[in-house]
Amino acid sequence: MARRTFRHYDPARLRLSMSSHSELVEALRHRSGDWAEAVTRAHIWSAAMIQRYDEDGGAAPRGNNGIG
Repeated sequence: MARRTFRHYDPARLRLSMSSHSELVEALRHRSGDWAEAVTRAHIWSAAMIQRYDEDGGAAPRGNNGIG
């Protein structure tokens, strides 16, 4: 999935994705399975939505912060 979705990412989405990865590492450092699971689920959902909206020809949805 990463290879397919990476091409859909602009610089802001790449920063958000890297932030998710950093947060996942932090969750693992704290040995928090619930936190790690939540971050992973949100990250995968976000990637799937970006790909889906792009394939549908529409702009990917953005959150209140304008990033995604």
